[in-house]
Amino acid sequence: MDTSSLMGALGSIDAALLLPVLESMKGIVGGIFATVSAAINLGVTGSAGSSGLIQSGLGSIAGT
Repeated sequence: MDTSSLMGALGSIDAALLLPVLESMKGIVGGIFATVSAAINLGVTGSAGSSGLIQSGLGSIAGT
């Protein structure tokens, strides 16, 4: 396949037909990023919470 036939094939694609597919993919990708962001935030929050528990536990053991 040469370049001109490839460009012709790409030029014959109707963009209106691709719009629903691209919109649904945009929603899927957005959902994936939201899930990953929530997992990272939960990990950071959980780490901060557990470190606070460790610090208060160590403080109570040390008697401070």
